[in-house]
Amino acid sequence: DCADGSDEQDCEGQYRECDEHEFRCDNQRCIPNRYRCDLENDCGDNSDEPGDCGDMTCHSDQFQCVTSGHCIPEYKHCLDGVPDCPDASDEANCGYRFNDNKYCRDWQYTCNNTVCISQSAVCNAQDDCGDGSDEIHSSNICHHVSCEADYLYSCNSGECIYDFHVCNGKRECSDGSDEDESLCHSCDDVSMHQCHSGNQCFSDTQACDDEPDCDDNTDEIGCHTQACSDNNGGCEESMECIDLESGDHICLCPSGLRHDPLNHKRCIDINECEEDWSSCSQECEDEKNGFTCKCADGFKRSVTKDQCKALGDPRTLLFPAQDNIRRLVTTASVYLEADLLSEQSSISSLDFIYDNSTIYWVDEANKAIRRALVPEFDSQSVTPRSERLQIKHTDSPKVVALDWANDLLYWLDQKEDKYSMMVSKSDGRYSKILHDRQFIAPSHMAVSPSEGRVYISDMDQEGGKIYMWDGNALTTIVSEPSGDPSSLAIDHFKQNRLYWADYTNKAIFSVLPDGSDRRTIFYHDNLRPYSLAVFESEVYFTADSASGGDSGIFTTSKFDKVTTEASQVTLGVQMRAPLAVYQQHARPADVLRRCENHPCSHLCLPTSSEFRCACPEGSSFRAGSVTHCKAEVEQPRNAFFVFCGQNSYYETKSGECICKEGYHGTNCQLTSERKIEVVGILVLAFISLMAVVTLMALAYRFRATLARPMQTVSNTVSFHVGGRANPSFQSGDHDRVNLGRDFDGIVDDTAIAMPAESHLPEGFSSHVPGRTAFSNPVYEVEAAQKAAAEVAPADDGGESSAPNL
Repeated sequence: DCADGSDEQDCEGQYRECDEHEFRCDNQRCIPNRYRCDLENDCGDNSDEPGDCGDMTCHSDQFQCVTSGHCIPEYKHCLDGVPDCPDASDEANCGYRFNDNKYCRDWQYTCNNTVCISQSAVCNAQDDCGDGSDEIHSSNICHHVSCEADYLYSCNSGECIYDFHVCNGKRECSDGSDEDESLCHSCDDVSMHQCHSGNQCFSDTQACDDEPDCDDNTDEIGCHTQACSDNNGGCEESMECIDLESGDHICLCPSGLRHDPLNHKRCIDINECEEDWSSCSQECEDEKNGFTCKCADGFKRSVTKDQCKALGDPRTLLFPAQDNIRRLVTTASVYLEADLLSEQSSISSLDFIYDNSTIYWVDEANKAIRRALVPEFDSQSVTPRSERLQIKHTDSPKVVALDWANDLLYWLDQKEDKYSMMVSKSDGRYSKILHDRQFIAPSHMAVSPSEGRVYISDMDQEGGKIYMWDGNALTTIVSEPSGDPSSLAIDHFKQNRLYWADYTNKAIFSVLPDGSDRRTIFYHDNLRPYSLAVFESEVYFTADSASGGDSGIFTTSKFDKVTTEASQVTLGVQMRAPLAVYQQHARPADVLRRCENHPCSHLCLPTSSEFRCACPEGSSFRAGSVTHCKAEVEQPRNAFFVFCGQNSYYETKSGECICKEGYHGTNCQLTSERKIEVVGILVLAFISLMAVVTLMALAYRFRATLARPMQTVSNTVSFHVGGRANPSFQSGDHDRVNLGRDFDGIVDDTAIAMPAESHLPEGFSSHVPGRTAFSNPVYEVEAAQKAAAEVAPADDGGESSAPNL
């Protein structure tokens, strides 16, 4: 619970016992039994997700994967053809899922076991179906694949693979033609020469043969007939002259230089900023014989001078886990993994606006877009309250993306069998359909405010597509017949490059905003990336194991090293979980805000050139206007915090702060042991108070007795049946004190008389505070009657005597 994690350090031997309904993790944490083997890291050390869960008994509302034994929600069994189990058993051998007796959608390939995969996964030299039916060569299924793109390689056996698979030491083609010796040379051989590009090499026999073996034609430029022994072959002094068996020679430039296109016997300086985009992590300024790296506001240069590190709060990763949104902070000095929002469900997409500390996500189960404010990094007393955005004209949202610079919310909404692109203000006002039923199977969106562009990844019958919306028109910038773009991310500090994960091909790629300069960033034999985010010099991505191992979050360099290396951040995170890096400098603050001073009455939409005004769905502009709409103007809707105690959480359904287990009290400040202790103290205090009251009452009664007048009448109390005798306090001759209620609890206005002052013994006064004599009127009547009887004989003439008081 502490921001620095100190409350969970040095805790060996101090953890509570887990009850019979809980599972003890290796790190001693207790989690509910049903969280074990659910493909999510609930323990934190992944000990609840062993490779073999065969001994696990799933809950009645769960489906158990056949081979691995993992448990998934029952509703995902035979749901959409896309496997959730590592062994695909949840989608194997299912009945018809769609209309017209179809197992899969039109843009998908139907495996023999009824599992659905993308068309791009067919004949990619990988068993994506689970039964091998997507890689059948005997039926010539793999000989229709087109490999026309320059980043693809056509195997002799018919498959189509990415060019980075060629000569990687592993056979991707079924016939091994991608590892043929005629293709694969080692530049370590003394007879081989490095191409200027640095990724290829060529031999003497390949040089000057009019057939380029280097992508940059290094082996075909600088070719001459003059011998090297003659004035270095005419090559510039800094160049290396190599004699060839053909009798020709070639001039090669040293590292950092390249051939002058006008004179191949001399070298010119290379613009490292253009030639090697990885020279700097952000801005690169070319200089003679070198370059200088610069960082954007909010960043500082690292010790190596070529990397930029963000200032401010530690990097926070946001992702869903179970029915919660979690935040994970990992730095050299801080580790924090905790639920940010609880009681959520089916989170399929998330994004944020840092300026107003708001996170947005799609609640797919309830067909809603929700939002909540995000507390400060070190806040422990504020719990976000989520709220459902009230948006008109939306049916079933799937993907959400925020334009933080122009206060806009974009999302893809399912309408019947296709998806529409929609937009509104960030609080849900003024919703509008931009493209109606345009997309078939979209998976992600990304916004570039500085360019006024929105990117959408989709799948159709032709394979994977990435579209670019410039505020006016939709353009295809990437077409992947053999790809499956599952998630998008933009590097706002490096040329606004667009990144995407290709789950099917286990790779991450990048292009410039117009789709050019394609780069392969990452490939791994066993990791299949799905969701991703870019921050500083790293790409963070979720991935699962192609061999059925643990899924989790990983990180790799954002530059094109074609690396197979990835660092593990945490395990147990669902592969399809959306991912975001939340930090104040994750997105530029000084970005061009095209709609900052717009004249639009309702919606301002940025474009590649400037902006344009738009009206809410179902309305239009006023006559003669292109800025003001004939529609109601609504007040902004602000999100807000709910302040719950540190030991409590906000419950969405009740709208209340609920104490965590083991805590009680108005502010959840008491533990169970403390509650017992406090109750005991309160009981003792009550007993003590009653004792004091009793003593005071006795003292009061004693003092009242001393003040009572000395009378000859009996002081005994008599009870008279049928009589209603109310006691009275008498003060003076006719002074009255109103008690207000009789003995039956009924309001009684009868005043109570006190004995006259003359009836008191000498030295006593009825006006002395605290001196009160108690008498009963009935007794006084009886005494009067007795006195009258004693006086009666005097009427007969006898001597009378007064009563002796």
